Amino acid sequence: MPLPKKVKPTLPLVPNKTLSARREELLEYINKDGTYLPKSVLHEDLDRGMLDFVKEELQIIVEGSIVPTIDRIITTQNWSQYVETNLFVDLDYNPSPPFVTLVRNPEVKYGTNPSTQYTIPNRKQFYYASVPTWDGNVAGMDIYTIPQPVPVDIKYSLKIICNRMRELNQLNKVVLQKFSSRQAYSFIKGQYVPIILDNISDESQMSLDSRKYYIQTYDFTMLGYLIDEEEFEVKPAIARALQLVEVETAPRRRRRKVDYFGNADLPNMDLTTTPTPSITPTITPTNMASPTVTPTTTSTPTPSPSTPSEFPNLSINYLDPPQAWSLNECLDVIIQITNVGNATTTGNISFITTTMNSWTFNFNPSQTTSETILGDTINVQNSDFTLNIVTVGSLTVGYNFTTSQILTPSQNIKLALQICAPSISTSRNLSSIIQPGSGGEINDEGNYDQLLVVSQ
Repeated sequence: MPLPKKVKPTLPLVPNKTLSARREELLEYINKDGTYLPKSVLHEDLDRGMLDFVKEELQIIVEGSIVPTIDRIITTQNWSQYVETNLFVDLDYNPSPPFVTLVRNPEVKYGTNPSTQYTIPNRKQFYYASVPTWDGNVAGMDIYTIPQPVPVDIKYSLKIICNRMRELNQLNKVVLQKFSSRQAYSFIKGQYVPIILDNISDESQMSLDSRKYYIQTYDFTMLGYLIDEEEFEVKPAIARALQLVEVETAPRRRRRKVDYFGNADLPNMDLTTTPTPSITPTITPTNMASPTVTPTTTSTPTPSPSTPSEFPNLSINYLDPPQAWSLNECLDVIIQITNVGNATTTGNISFITTTMNSWTFNFNPSQTTSETILGDTINVQNSDFTLNIVTVGSLTVGYNFTTSQILTPSQNIKLALQICAPSISTSRNLSSIIQPGSGGEINDEGNYDQLLVVSQ
């Protein structure tokens, strides 16, 4: 008779976590790698990692039951409190073998890990990562730096107490298989920490008058290191701000003022006095009527409206940029600055081109021509530009190009910049931005351009 389909072929000896333990496991999984910086690794973290390594990697099963491991590092001072617990004791409150315990030596010496031993002095900060930032208006980059970790050597002793040889043989087999290549690794907060097997000794009770039991001791050395998050530093690097300016081009109407007598002021007009000619009345003696006086009138001039002022406006773009580089290939990128305003520029024109990790930038001040990917030859004015390197500490974050060239409306100036791809496939964004106020402009529209660079 065949077995039903829903019957499990094998049953797990170690049950999965449920309820509160499962919720804690999910919380640790969510918080794992939740930051760009490594998590702190201190003495208590190394102890917890060693204890988890013993419980998970050195677990032994005899006759279908798991040999229990005390879930705390044991020392001479706190051994008595475990004797009185009813987890590893019998009805007489005596320890009930078999069980495994872990003992740590109190002293912690300076480490012998060759990867972190005496390589960087004075706890100097070193570059760890560049993290992009964006708050809705400003795009920038933060530089994360950390010091070199401090190596430590911690001695542990794994002890098994049992009444039969089969438990000793099972643990001995598991330990020797795990450390067949001299060392094993414990995963502690994202760090792989090596553990070395030093010695195996026996402390079994040989007296005939007392209870007979076996004790075997396995001595381990953890080649760990200390990482303290209090020593991490986060420094802001280059930032780009997007500013929007609204300009009203229509002329504004001036309000008319009204004096206390309710009379509105007159528009601007010529107020110079003009002598008025004398008027002589004509008298008719026949009808004896009053004389008639005819005055002269003068027209009022109409004022002309004023015109708005003019200003320069700079725009930056790339001419015929390539969309892909081959590995280790060097190509020219032509950067063009155009005065799209209606006035001539005043003062120096300055713009910044950001760097790209693993990519190389070359600037030739004497270059006069550059060939595009379509085969066209374009004249460039590299000799009119001066180069200043923008750094944050010892890190190069950009190149500042400045020229004193005067641009009339619709006139442009070009610069050729050679960019070399790395030997591995990667993609980066090349960004160029004109400094606010360059050339006397008051409108920053068109001052930013970005070219997607892809390596194949």
